[in-house]
Amino acid sequence: MPFGWTCAAIVFQRLMDMVLACLSYETCLMYLDDVIVFGSTFEELLHRTKVVFQRIRDAKLKLKPSK
Repeated sequence: MPFGWTCAAIVFQRLMDMVLACLSYETCLMYLDDVIVFGSTFEELLHRTKVVFQRIRDAKLKLKPSK
């Protein structure tokens, strides 16, 4: 997406909503480029994180490890 578009944030938020649909409020919360994954145990957190990463991978999006 070109830098400087006034609607870029809205478009990106909608994309993230579509990619992580059905996971919101049960597995994760997202706001623009921030995704918070939560679970009641470490194993649950690890499983949910893998699910979120797989959804992002399936959408052909990339994450920057340094961030």
